[in-house]
Amino acid sequence: ETVNSQETKISDWLKANAKPDDVIGYDAKLHTRDQIKELADLDLKLQALDGNFIDMIWEDQPLPPDSDIEIFPDDIAGRSARLKIQLIASQMQKKDIDVLVLTLSDSIAWLLNIRANDIAHIPVALSYALVFSDGSVQWFIDEVRISDSVKAVLPDCIHFMPPDALEGMLRKFGGMHVWLDPKRSSVWFDKKLCFAESRILYEKDPCIDLRAQKTETEQEAMKKAHMRDGVAMVKFLKWF
Repeated sequence: ETVNSQETKISDWLKANAKPDDVIGYDAKLHTRDQIKELADLDLKLQALDGNFIDMIWEDQPLPPDSDIEIFPDDIAGRSARLKIQLIASQMQKKDIDVLVLTLSDSIAWLLNIRANDIAHIPVALSYALVFSDGSVQWFIDEVRISDSVKAVLPDCIHFMPPDALEGMLRKFGGMHVWLDPKRSSVWFDKKLCFAESRILYEKDPCIDLRAQKTETEQEAMKKAHMRDGVAMVKFLKWF
């Protein structure tokens, strides 16, 4: 039976169709802590899985995106990556946080002043990052995607890490105070940190509000972009 997920919520379907003894497995990397809590509140038996059964049988699955990483210029961004990192580290220090886990690709793009084309029409690189209270950053991304010219511009507080090293790093955070966004981070992160016995602060990603507050430089760049777009539209309408 095919069900339109826009019309029927997963929680409603499971509540109507799951038997009392059914154990419902889910990919821990595809659901947030809050999403799973909503299902758990329905007294459903849930089991987090480290893998995805569909991936196991998907023989012609495309390779992960590997677009080139580009620098977003400071004169358009309004703040340097180093200054942004310092702003985040300052917030962490005030809350006595040791590590911030960043899972939103757009937050990482904003923080590091980088752009890529991993998702159509969204200029981000699919990756994860850990920000430490001392202002250092571990960026989990395939380093071959980053040219020497880009590395030369990025601040030296950014350390490139292979993506498969992330789980091992999370296991080292036992007893440490870790900031995790429960609405935007997958259960996988929550499970790994809880297993490591980390102290977790469940709070909104701090990059979100900061990047929403546009600097004067960003405002000016946006105005110029709208002017270029307007000229292009008028030229098109005249031709049409």
